[in-house]
Amino acid sequence: AEARDPEFQPRTPEQMRKWAIRGPDNAMDCHFAALEGGMMAVGGGGHFAPAKPGDDIAYFHFYVRPEYLDSAEEGAVFEQIRDALSAKGARRINMRANTTNLPKVDMLKRIGFRENDYQRHHMERSPLGVPEPVVPEGFILRNARMPEEMEKLLETNNEAYSTRNIRPATLDEFRGYPYLNDPEFLPGLFVMERVSDGRIIGWVGSQVEHAYNSLHGRRRGSSYALVVIPSVRGMGIGRALLQSSLRWIASRGM
Repeated sequence: AEARDPEFQPRTPEQMRKWAIRGPDNAMDCHFAALEGGMMAVGGGGHFAPAKPGDDIAYFHFYVRPEYLDSAEEGAVFEQIRDALSAKGARRINMRANTTNLPKVDMLKRIGFRENDYQRHHMERSPLGVPEPVVPEGFILRNARMPEEMEKLLETNNEAYSTRNIRPATLDEFRGYPYLNDPEFLPGLFVMERVSDGRIIGWVGSQVEHAYNSLHGRRRGSSYALVVIPSVRGMGIGRALLQSSLRWIASRGM
């Protein structure tokens, strides 16, 4: 279903299990599939776990084999997922999609989705020529000390995302991100520490996309999860963190 996505990266069964069953909120009673001859033609699901009272957004994933696009099966499976999420109290459904994957964009529009500002991806630039970061007075830019600072990064992450109607991550979920625990990528994990109290008020992860590069013959890295807590935004902290990440990616030959 995803092979025509220009950003396609194959997943192993184990990766798919961890991703699809990643928490108690990703309830199996919101997952449905259409089978034909023992093959899954359409499949997907969603989860709904409000971050705070009044939140009404559910999250959704949906896969349709090319030959079943715009089929009765496509519509029927989506309606089952939609109705199950609605029964749990969801009033809106968000889905992350690559907007350069036009068949998928057309499919999502067909079943009632429209673009919003949930998450914006696929912004690219060369990591070469990035200037050295300028750190605001009163802060220290350094590498994270892992794994001992894992919970501090989680605290910063959840406070930063609290302005986006996104459910706080659990520690178990957080530990699953490769740029937080893979020794290869830890040198690209940067934090901004406030001198007055030693608190981590922002961080960014970096990664080399080995699977993508092997499949597509490219040299690409990614900056992940650039987060800054709301009270110190607008001071250049995010810029300095991102510059550090880009310079690390460039140092890896990307």
